[in-house]
Amino acid sequence: MAEITPTTELEAVNMMLASIGESPIATLNDGFVDAELARNYLAQVSKATQLQGWAFNTLYDYTLTPDNDGYINLPQNTLKVVVPGERRYTQRGSKMYDNERHTDVFTSSLRVHLVIALEFDQLSEALRQYLYTAAGRRFQDNMAAEPSIHSISKEDELRAKANWWNEAADEENFNVMEQSPTVVRIKGYHRA
Repeated sequence: MAEITPTTELEAVNMMLASIGESPIATLNDGFVDAELARNYLAQVSKATQLQGWAFNTLYDYTLTPDNDGYINLPQNTLKVVVPGERRYTQRGSKMYDNERHTDVFTSSLRVHLVIALEFDQLSEALRQYLYTAAGRRFQDNMAAEPSIHSISKEDELRAKANWWNEAADEENFNVMEQSPTVVRIKGYHRA
């Protein structure tokens, strides 16, 4: 019996290629245009999903320290920075900016919630399945000229999303009275 392991990025791309009737690839860097396109779709959906900020990719109470020139440079994989209780500080490109003083030079550290992008192999299996299903459906819709070729359906995507949301709810200890999207909108605050 074959060992069951989490889905790799290569397996995800190959499933996406299979959805349009293409043969699998042996490596992610083989130069096959459709494989690169599939991988780009996978990355786009992953970034959009991770941008929301979840327990698995949010560094709470993270300290950002100015460099010798006073700049607070953000890690390369930063998707979003939230400075709790403040609207004074914002992210500008790969640095922090002080809107009140109109400068990107800081004299002290900042405590922030930092939302970072994680690589595919750092994600849970439930999230990996949702990502390749969602990306695969978009890829398939854009690549397959025949509308009847739909091996990945919206229902498959919704089922994978439900599995992942169940995992996220357990991990984040969601409270429907405090954290449902409707309550969040009414109260006027956002996730990390």
